[in-house]
Order: sequence, then C-alpha cells, then structure tokens
Amino acid sequence: MKKHLLIAALIFAVVGIVSVSSASAQRKVNVRFKPGTSSATYSGTVAGYAYVDYVFTAKAGQQIHALLDGNNKAILGVMRNGLRIAEDSVETREYSGELPSNGTYIVRVGMMRADARRTKSAIRYSLEISITD
Repeated sequence: MKKHLLIAALIFAVVGIVSVSSASAQRKVNVRFKPGTSSATYSGTVAGYAYVDYVFTAKAGQQIHALLDGNNKAILGVMRNGLRIAEDSVETREYSGELPSNGTYIVRVGMMRADARRTKSAIRYSLEISITD
C-alpha cells in the first residue's frame, strides 16, 4: 500500500513539474516605440506550443501593421482582452487594420499546432509592429 502511495506521489510530482515548465515557457515583452517613431522591431525564437506576447497600449481608430519575417512556420495573432480583433487577425504572417477601442493589445507570435507538433527545435523570427494615427 505504501509503495502505491509513493508511486502516486511521484507521478503527481512529475506532472506538476511538467505543468509548471509548460506554463513558464510563455514570455511577455512590453513594446516600446523610440521617441519620434511609430514602429518597433523585435527578434526572438519560439518552440513547440510556446508563444511570445508583445504588449502595447493604443487608441481606438489607430492603425496597426504587424509583420513577421524569418521562418515561415511562425505566425502571429492580434488580440484585445484575449479575443482576436478581426477575423483575419490570427494565424497569419502579416496583419493591417484599425484598432477598435482604447486599451491594451497583444501581438502573439507562435506556431500553428501542426508545426508545433512536428518541429523539434526553436524557430527564429523578426517582428515589426507599427501603430499610426
């Protein structure tokens, strides 16, 4: 009986470690525009189901242009409050459109599920985000 409890405890410990490492695999980057500019460029890598969130504040009516360069397995999505801002604003390599409301937005970079499942190593990308009035 004690042996079964020990095995169960070990299984829960391993599952807990895997869950924590999966959750901490996500990153958040606060987007900063240099004075006098309306765009910023970032480089990074993603692997598997991990993603990187690029966070910024914008106003209703401003225009966004987000463009991924590099590995064609990287995709982006533009979201506000966890929801895509437009039908064509997710699982794409480039998005342009009007921001619907004041607030915090996220450009999330990751991989499509099929690529995340098949690709064993990290992929490199470059992301340019432009916000204009």
